Amino acid sequence: RYDDWFNDDSVLELYAGGKYYGLDGIKEYANFIYSDDFVAFEALVLFSEITKESDKCNITYAVKRRIPMTGELFPADTCYEVGAGATASFSITGDSKFVAIDKMNSFFPEAFITSLFGGSYDGAFAERVCTIMEASCPTVWAENAYDNQTDCQASINVLPITDGAFFDGRSQGCRWVHSAFATTNEHHCEHISTIPLEDVNGNIKCQSSAGNDATSVFSAAELNFFQETAMNEFGFDESLVSTC
Repeated sequence: RYDDWFNDDSVLELYAGGKYYGLDGIKEYANFIYSDDFVAFEALVLFSEITKESDKCNITYAVKRRIPMTGELFPADTCYEVGAGATASFSITGDSKFVAIDKMNSFFPEAFITSLFGGSYDGAFAERVCTIMEASCPTVWAENAYDNQTDCQASINVLPITDGAFFDGRSQGCRWVHSAFATTNEHHCEHISTIPLEDVNGNIKCQSSAGNDATSVFSAAELNFFQETAMNEFGFDESLVSTC
């Protein structure tokens, strides 16, 4: 119900990957998560806490997710279970939409992020990014002066998969995410460039990480809720991730 619950003023933040603004930006992120690279992104268990401040409600929830992967970028038997969570600030609309979400912060543990991105086939991200760049982003392809796929993939493959647990910087992971967006929205084309290029909004992405860890988005109490629920209720160890 993205069209009902989010609007042009809504913000979704995944601390390791950046912010997504407005209904269209949030739907792009959701479409990536539910793309053909993932067999499923199902929630197995859910616990929540709701508080009210003035005219806003705040929800904090922890969730156990099961995430099998497809075989194009990842080995076909790759599957993760992860203790994740989120917080959201919303108001009750009083109409058929029921709620309007102002801000949502999404939590995934660092061990899951590094396992997910690091589990891809060697060269798979570069091949995906360069194929999309040549087909969907001809101007960016020309700006990078690529003559062929070999040149492009070589320049992507020398980049790290992630910046530690971050995938908003000069990495293959950042370009993988934004290449998925670029297939339907050319305004993401500059984000997959090897050389820094400003997008239509004057922003340069996938060149340096903001370096925001979970503590920049979540309070100590919220992080403790995610950790304790994942370990005590879902059965995870301290990493909050396991294979399935």
